[in-house]
Amino acid sequence: MRSLAVAGLLSACAAETPWRTQITTTPSADGQSSTECSLIGRIACSTMAIVTFEGSDSRQASCTASRSGGTYIETCGTAVAAAATASVPPAAVPPPKPQITTANTTSASSSSVQLTWKDNSNNEAGFVIERCDQILRDMSSANTATCRGGWKTVGSVAANTTTYVDKTVTANQTYIYRVKATNSSGSSAYTPEAVITAPVK
Repeated sequence: MRSLAVAGLLSACAAETPWRTQITTTPSADGQSSTECSLIGRIACSTMAIVTFEGSDSRQASCTASRSGGTYIETCGTAVAAAATASVPPAAVPPPKPQITTANTTSASSSSVQLTWKDNSNNEAGFVIERCDQILRDMSSANTATCRGGWKTVGSVAANTTTYVDKTVTANQTYIYRVKATNSSGSSAYTPEAVITAPVK
């Protein structure tokens, strides 16, 4: 019952003058002028914080000491507890698109096409090479064509790789190629399309 009475008294004091309740104690026998709160003062302020804010983790009790004439006064207060901040790494973003520089036939004995591109990113996990087999040629330009079918993936390479040899082509058939960079956040835009006719071996 005594603990309930003490809690009720502290709660009533806090409600009348929130967090400015003055606790007056008898000065120490040795006349010490310390500005630190006594153990009793700190316990009283902590108890008032628990009673008023129901133990909220967002509030912390504080106690300040001062001397007025011959009276030593301890004053309770509260402060908002500093929220713990976690270090958040920057969000990953898809890599910028590469740039095809050349699409050439190779000197291999079988018909093949070699693509070379410029790596414009520093955060790619790899590159994906796609090819269109069904195309519509522009008769006015040997290097212009439009994909009329679906694109399919013909290969992939690791990060920082800038060449790929397609050995699955048919001699004397024209293809369109495009390349994109990828990472865990997605894919870049595609390179401009490259048109090339596989050689006859």
